[in-house]
Amino acid sequence: MPHRRQMSRAARAKEFAKHSQKSIADVAKSLAGRRTLKAGVANECAGLLAIYPGLPTRTPPNIQAILTLCLIPFTVLVRYLMIKQGISGRRMSALIVVIFGLVLSMIPIFVPNWRSHTPGINLSQISYNVSTIGSILWPCAFVSGYAFLALATVYCEDSLKAGESPMLYLTWMHVGTLLAGLVLLWFDLIPGFGLVRQCFIF
Repeated sequence: MPHRRQMSRAARAKEFAKHSQKSIADVAKSLAGRRTLKAGVANECAGLLAIYPGLPTRTPPNIQAILTLCLIPFTVLVRYLMIKQGISGRRMSALIVVIFGLVLSMIPIFVPNWRSHTPGINLSQISYNVSTIGSILWPCAFVSGYAFLALATVYCEDSLKAGESPMLYLTWMHVGTLLAGLVLLWFDLIPGFGLVRQCFIF
């Protein structure tokens, strides 16, 4: 009897270890192939669009502070498209108010000489060396970074709600971010976008 009990315990332990390894492998494969890689790439793209278009000479700091609210409508939209999360009446009302405020805040971008009338900025210390088109495109590029950030946030939320291991998810997400960073770092060499003028300096 003791021998049989030991055999049964050993068999159960072996079976448990086998299923555990299979489960971890399946989760790792799922995360690496779908959510985690996409979340890492989206997170790195958000960082790229926050650094270069977010320079004070391209997007004014006071406009950046206002445009951070774009994360709210982007997150609601991505949730609706990806995980089919509905929007309640109260949430829709709040979203409309936020969008209305964002539209009003972006009007100065299209007004000639708007920077000379913008309070809170010492124009003698900050030089805006951008054209009229650049004064529109750079803030738009800065805003698009929050779309990628919303995408990464929803991927993270969806994965954690599905019961996946937070530690495993974060590990693979940072791996995906690192791999995406190795590709996106070359954007620093693009003339007019990056900050490096010569390759040997890079």
